[in-house]
Amino acid sequence: MTDSLKHDNPALTKIKKYFNNAVIIYAFAFILFQVFERIIPFVVFINEGTNQILFNIFAITGFVLVCADMFLERTFFKSKLFIPLLIFYIICCISTVLNIDYGYEENLKTLVWFAIHLNIFYTLSVRIGKEKFLKLLNKLFYAMSAVWTVAILVSLYSFFKMDGFEIVVQNDVVRQGFVDSRLFGVFIDPNHAAIEAFIFILFSVFYFNKKNKWVLIPFIFINVIYIILSGSRTVIILCLAVPYFLFALMIYQEIKLKHFNKKIVVVLLLCGYLVFYFYNCKPLLTLIPEKIFHSKLTLNSSEVENADPGHILDRPDTGSENISNNRIDIWEGYLKTVPDDLIFGKSPRNAIKIITDMYPENFVSVRQYETHNGYLSVLVCTGVLGLIAVAAFLLKIAYTFFRDINKNSIKDDYIMIFLIVISLLFFTCFFSNLFFINNLSTILFWMFIGYIANYNTQEKCS
Repeated sequence: MTDSLKHDNPALTKIKKYFNNAVIIYAFAFILFQVFERIIPFVVFINEGTNQILFNIFAITGFVLVCADMFLERTFFKSKLFIPLLIFYIICCISTVLNIDYGYEENLKTLVWFAIHLNIFYTLSVRIGKEKFLKLLNKLFYAMSAVWTVAILVSLYSFFKMDGFEIVVQNDVVRQGFVDSRLFGVFIDPNHAAIEAFIFILFSVFYFNKKNKWVLIPFIFINVIYIILSGSRTVIILCLAVPYFLFALMIYQEIKLKHFNKKIVVVLLLCGYLVFYFYNCKPLLTLIPEKIFHSKLTLNSSEVENADPGHILDRPDTGSENISNNRIDIWEGYLKTVPDDLIFGKSPRNAIKIITDMYPENFVSVRQYETHNGYLSVLVCTGVLGLIAVAAFLLKIAYTFFRDINKNSIKDDYIMIFLIVISLLFFTCFFSNLFFINNLSTILFWMFIGYIANYNTQEKCS
């Protein structure tokens, strides 16, 4: 039977419709689950065993959907720019086989999740079409922001009360509340919470034309405050740089196309100004706990003596003698090991094991640090071939964007999604993000970069 006859089969068409609906439900549920996964009280509440069961359910369900799609739609192969991604995936597989002596279980898990990212999230806008994708995004934003608002407010309260403590979660010591001059709040990591808060700000700005806009103003404000208190220098740079990138883009389009939404630029510039103002006026924020809540800085339930309120936001780990917070030493340590596995790397999850075995005196071996750079992770884990494949994909994405902005067809949603993508790519310069990782930022990245790659695909595959 030919493909055309298969597509004309009513029963097959109905099956594909149900399948695509199942993919939408899976994507919505998993993204919302990942939002909860960023919140430590939720992780503690469901306990480690239940958490692992839920992840296994999502992994198995996602893998079944990927396999089923190979028979029904093969959407990944219909999406644009799939070739460099497929090459990168094959290189990851080869690297796993070449380094199998150091274990394979974690690598297989990573390959399964990566297959889900590429076949479910990267292709989502192709599978269901742009209009339905944006409607899904709208529902996701409101669902995620409802959970996120509660988490941010509880986190800010812990700052106002100057409450900080440490707990053991899944055999790791996790800081909560206000600790080490940073607001961890209820989140597992303040850096990732800060980039996700910035993503929510971008969402809010671009939904500002819709109804209920006044609800978004306090939501933007509390996320700005959290970013300042989180102490994430990378995200603060993004808060200042992205609005001006958008402003430059507006000037370009005004000159060339006479088309741009000025309201969005104004609101985003105001957000950048808020960050700049509060970052340079941090002493104003430090007065709130003492003057209004009469709080004293605590750690592990004991008051910290002689804490100067004016300096409680000065991070002790980023002084002039260690401005990179050990990143330069980490990067140097990893780069020294690259020549030994130059072509295919050390496999997605075994790099630290191999480095510790081969270079016991290396800085990375002694401190057991991750790369703190997603692109360096690609080089170390998949070698030069993997880095070339990723670079080719990202350069093609950049070309696609600058080609698209020369047309009148782009909309505000497209600009928002691109800003989120470049923000995550910049964030990845300083954190092990996007590649070989499975979290909220990674899923949003693949979903959004797939939207950009396939923006001119007018019809869904089915």
